[in-house]
Amino acid sequence: MFSIRKKDGLARIGELITNNGKILTPILLPVINPNKQMIHPNEMVKCGAEAFITNAYLLFKNSLNKEKALKEGLHKFIDFSGPLMTDSGAFQLMEYGEVSVTNQQIIRFQEKIGSDIGVFLDCPIKEGSYDDFNLALDETIRRADEHNKIRDPNNPILWAGPIQGGRFLDLIKKSCVEMKKKEFNVHPIGSVVPLMENYDYLNVVKMIITAKHYLPLNRPVHLFGAGHPMFFAISSYLGVDMFDSAAYVLYAKKDRYITVFGTNYLENLQYFPCICEICNSHSVQEIKRLDKETRTELIAKHNLIVSLGEIRRIKQAIIEGRLGELVLSRIMNHPSLGKLKNIIFNSSNSDFIEIFEPKSKLRSLLITDPILAEQPLILRYKQRIMDRFYCWNSKLVIGHEFQKLPSTQSYQVIKVSPLFGVIPAELIGVFPLVQHERIPMLFSREIKEYINKFLEIYKPKFKQIVVHPSLDLELKSLEKFEKFEGLRGVEKAERHHTLFAMIDYQFGKGVHKILNHKDINVERSRRTGILRRFSDDIGLLGTFRASDFTIVPTLRLANLLHENFPPPKFRVIADNESIPYVLKNKDLLAKFVKNVDFEIRCGDEVLITDENDRFINFGKAVLAAPEMIAFDRGVAVQVRH
Repeated sequence: MFSIRKKDGLARIGELITNNGKILTPILLPVINPNKQMIHPNEMVKCGAEAFITNAYLLFKNSLNKEKALKEGLHKFIDFSGPLMTDSGAFQLMEYGEVSVTNQQIIRFQEKIGSDIGVFLDCPIKEGSYDDFNLALDETIRRADEHNKIRDPNNPILWAGPIQGGRFLDLIKKSCVEMKKKEFNVHPIGSVVPLMENYDYLNVVKMIITAKHYLPLNRPVHLFGAGHPMFFAISSYLGVDMFDSAAYVLYAKKDRYITVFGTNYLENLQYFPCICEICNSHSVQEIKRLDKETRTELIAKHNLIVSLGEIRRIKQAIIEGRLGELVLSRIMNHPSLGKLKNIIFNSSNSDFIEIFEPKSKLRSLLITDPILAEQPLILRYKQRIMDRFYCWNSKLVIGHEFQKLPSTQSYQVIKVSPLFGVIPAELIGVFPLVQHERIPMLFSREIKEYINKFLEIYKPKFKQIVVHPSLDLELKSLEKFEKFEGLRGVEKAERHHTLFAMIDYQFGKGVHKILNHKDINVERSRRTGILRRFSDDIGLLGTFRASDFTIVPTLRLANLLHENFPPPKFRVIADNESIPYVLKNKDLLAKFVKNVDFEIRCGDEVLITDENDRFINFGKAVLAAPEMIAFDRGVAVQVRH
């Protein structure tokens, strides 16, 4: 039911198919009171709303509206034809301690009124001890089992399986492990409202991160009650796909004006820092003079527009690969959010995100804070250089990254960087070495340790290592080497060394050996000098994508990779049913992926084989390896041939 269109971090522009239309994530579902609509859905659609959530329990309790909804159906009752999600009354159970409906009753009711996404009656609690949360979780699991037994399998409703456990992360894990076994389509994370009301975003973030480690990749994650837009980007980056909010109305009732930076009371405003339809057509003084009901409705519309606008901003950031930068800007809006910086961008969390992070981005990275040195793409680069560095000369020169110091036939060059650690001269152009802008940075203790480790590993590969005199860096490993005196009249390094360094960086250490350097011709653009293509005596082997210097193989190079490396290296193994289509250059769909090399990342060049390792085709991975296995909708590999 769910497929991915675009990714950044753990955020996904995805498509969830419901009985009454598609939901494009990330999405905010404004809460509609089924018994009293302050703003008609049509008006909220004009504000940008695409789907809604309403409360089936409140509808169930109102006998008149209950009968009407059962007779007309939920969509006609709400007067909205698009996707509608219903809650079960669990929020009321958390707030008041009891509800006058059973799990079975509310499940049946949601089926009968035609909800698109329903929720069984789970058991969130507001506060309590570990044992209290554990007991509530056990009851939630029992009711989930009951739901799976009594649900109507022929009803097109999608079902949500809430994750409970509160701030106790081992209970979140337990909940995820149990819920992933059951037949659910969406997983909301519950019991976050009390934490968010107390600005305890730290525990909410830890809950999200824990849940993402254990929930199925092919099911959207919903954050129940995460109503303020200043937290949307943070949650999306960590993998939340869906939000719901009544904050736009609840805040408006108290004359609270929402912005992406926080909340203002109307009485404290002299100017509206917004040019939405409401703020552009009314002054603060005009709004203040209105009667309570009219004022509340107008502020609610503004609050909704701002909230939905942030969702659109997040989607655009995902497309551009700039969500991490948006997250950093939102973190600076409140001290309680500022605490999250070292949790979201630490190396442990980034290592997990790296598995799913696309190979490159539409736009350059903007490094506005040293913490962004820990983002997934940079960690991936550093690990690949540590594992895949291509040595081709007996002499190594170490310089600073901003020096114009190319490798020559006499020596090989690496440059040290406070952001990337080590940059081989042959890889200049590879994303994100030049595709970034950054603030001035110092060499941190961690980056110095990285450089030391690199030199310890590769020092034995060289007969001589010298340091350029302009490199002023206190580093123990550098003290052992002589100063570089320079060489005049030396010739440029042969182009095949650049090619081989790039092949090893992209495909793995030693992969360049499948090519004979004597036969290789590497072409550059006459106008720009940028690498364009490479070939041998027989013909073209590959091209260089100008935006990120990815090597795009031809069929011949793909066959060479297949012939020289055993499975599962580089491979996506396709189900036999899909082979005739892939042979005709149709994309390989995720539902036909039988197995995969788990080193494959989104954007990698891959081989498609059958179950007997017969080469079928090749192309670009659209999903990361674990996603190819998990998903049954969407494209896994875009076929090139």
